[in-house]
Amino acid sequence: MLKQKMSRAWLQLRVQDTGCGIEPQFHQRIFERFFQAPDGRAGGQGLGLAIVKMLIELHHGTVILESAPGQGSTFTCILPCLLS
Repeated sequence: MLKQKMSRAWLQLRVQDTGCGIEPQFHQRIFERFFQAPDGRAGGQGLGLAIVKMLIELHHGTVILESAPGQGSTFTCILPCLLS
């Protein structure tokens, strides 16, 4: 599910899934290049979240992860807006 909010100062994008969730000890590492949480699933290269974080931070934004095992994950990207 994708949701967005916008104000004069920022844009917030929230991406939410109903997957297996991410263990708390991996919350910081999940944004590292090539890191994959050892949940027994194979697939991907471990680059997607690292690229997202890099692009958001290049635009002076931030990425917030909310996740718990068995409850899915929510990634919130907050970007500053330059409205003219």
